[in-house]
Amino acid sequence: MERQANSPSKPHSSLLQTVEVCQVKADTAKSSLRITVKPAGIIRMYVREQEMDVPAGFTSAALIEQLGIPSQLSMLSLVNGAKRPLDAELDDGDEVRLVTLVCGG
Repeated sequence: MERQANSPSKPHSSLLQTVEVCQVKADTAKSSLRITVKPAGIIRMYVREQEMDVPAGFTSAALIEQLGIPSQLSMLSLVNGAKRPLDAELDDGDEVRLVTLVCGG
């Protein structure tokens, strides 16, 4: 018995194709993240508290640059209350508090 030209080669291939399409759609839906920016101290002179949509893979360093905060300010990024490197990727729903480091004596 010959197989028809347009029938799937494996019994579950159409189900697998459906799952793959759903995964691609889910990945596409996550290409944008919503974060909350909470500036502290002197940074409030440059930025107000706000919610922002940013692309997936966005970092606190990219956020600082996009917001136009002067690069000569030494900053710390607190993401959801925990210190995170400026180059760490942000996740959907993160609260990012940008704080300047103060030195003196």
